[in-house]
Amino acid sequence: MRKTFLLGFILVLLSNSINAEERSIEYGEFNQVLDLVHNQVSSKYFISVFKVDIKSKTIKLDDVKVWLALDNKFIAKGQLDSEGNITLPILEQERAENVMLHINHSEDDVVITLYTDVAPITDTRISYRELYSMLKDLNHFTNIMAGNLSWLVPSMDEIEFTFAQTATISFTNEKGQKKVFQSDDENKIEIPLKTAWMKLNPELVFSELPRNYTPVL
Repeated sequence: MRKTFLLGFILVLLSNSINAEERSIEYGEFNQVLDLVHNQVSSKYFISVFKVDIKSKTIKLDDVKVWLALDNKFIAKGQLDSEGNITLPILEQERAENVMLHINHSEDDVVITLYTDVAPITDTRISYRELYSMLKDLNHFTNIMAGNLSWLVPSMDEIEFTFAQTATISFTNEKGQKKVFQSDDENKIEIPLKTAWMKLNPELVFSELPRNYTPVL
């Protein structure tokens, strides 16, 4: 049985208490992640964002304020959307190491989570390389996040597609033959990442859009 890789990471960072209602976090690691996601990831199907996770029932999203400061001087505001996603600036890393991220609630009430996911497939025809470059981006991302422990991180080498009913995915292989993948009893199809197929870059044809999909070992 293959193990499904659950997309979702919590970035554990040390915070310094300012008072009961406010705290600060070193911004250097946030900046490194933002640079990686925005400048080193090529696939549009790879998503990674910082999100505000509210633990207290008495706090609303509008009550949460996030900002950056350097030497206790305000330099930028974190923008929060309706889903709690935070938009933060990417700074030169040398400068970012001296910047602090401030949040106006204690870590018992509000935490910042690094959320990683895949974007939905919205077309029944898609190039193999366009979709499967997401696996390469994901493997690169998790290796960097793991740091010295990257050798313990398994590589994702397949994608598992789940459908609402019996379905197929087909493409023409390097020999000019039509290759058809049929869903199993659970309406799932697994297709591996292969160097030859990345080079060939065939068009994947879905008989219907999958309900969801996820990288697997």
